[in-house]
Amino acid sequence: MAALLKDKKGATVVTYALLLPVFVLLVFGALQVWKVISIKQSMHLGAYQAVRYLSNEGRNLPSDPEEWEREAEKIARRIVARELAKGLAGGDADFEVIAHIENPEMPKCDWLFSVEVWLDLPWSIVIPYLPSRDMTLSERKSSYIECPSGWTPIPEGPPY
Repeated sequence: MAALLKDKKGATVVTYALLLPVFVLLVFGALQVWKVISIKQSMHLGAYQAVRYLSNEGRNLPSDPEEWEREAEKIARRIVARELAKGLAGGDADFEVIAHIENPEMPKCDWLFSVEVWLDLPWSIVIPYLPSRDMTLSERKSSYIECPSGWTPIPEGPPY
């Protein structure tokens, strides 16, 4: 019996057999978290660029708030799709974009608007005995429509 207790052959194999699944789950879990962070960053950048574009060019869209929102959603969808296609979400990402004016009763140049983006992301790593849930990522950015203030530069003339 004492000889069996002193024999340590196979202990390393047992250790690896117990730790390897944990290590594999950690690696693939980290990859999944990295993917989610990368897609969230693409959504953030797309929403930011859409809001920035609409802030500069929104004054050229229709003056009716509902028409403005429809046109803004088309523009924002195109910009967000371009950014998501560059990232890990790929070009076939299924996302929703909503452009909303917060204060439509104000003059157009004072409109505060927001662009919201939602993306349903399936959880691709299956861990035994743990429920896998899909997640919904969201991003919201807000800005005002920028309009010229009416300031005009001083006309240039002779230096004296």
